[in-house]
Amino acid sequence: MRYQPSSADLVRNAFEQLQLDLTEFTFIDFGSGKGRVLLLAAEYPFSQVIGVEFSRELNDIAQQNIEKMPARLKRAGRVSSVWCDAAKFELPNTDLVCYFYNPFGSAVLAPLATKLAAQAGRHRTIVLYVDARYPEIFEDTARFRRIRDDPSLTIFTSEPIASEPP
Repeated sequence: MRYQPSSADLVRNAFEQLQLDLTEFTFIDFGSGKGRVLLLAAEYPFSQVIGVEFSRELNDIAQQNIEKMPARLKRAGRVSSVWCDAAKFELPNTDLVCYFYNPFGSAVLAPLATKLAAQAGRHRTIVLYVDARYPEIFEDTARFRRIRDDPSLTIFTSEPIASEPP
């Protein structure tokens, strides 16, 4: 199993580039490992912060790290980490900021991107993809468009489909 934590500077820089009212968004880190990105996200006013981790051992460590987080640093709503297969994770019915640091191969990422694209039809969805190896998977959904693309970080965004007037 490959485990590599994200750089705190890279994560903070990504959040700052969003220039959004984060209180309307749920933050999800897919492949959240020991929870470093969750703790960094908790410093921002997301409505909630969720880690999704397949490794029981890493998820247990993330939960311990969340419990140890000083309250004075926390600006987000509820912060949690769940142990589950990302493909089976139920997305919250809210606007999303989703973080990926190459946690999966294309076989897992493709169905998850399709699920996120369906969610993006109802809610604004932003994907922060660090060291993107399969960016075409998000583009192939026809729902996401790149708004930043450099070697360290690719950002995709979508807007919900406007409802028809009655």
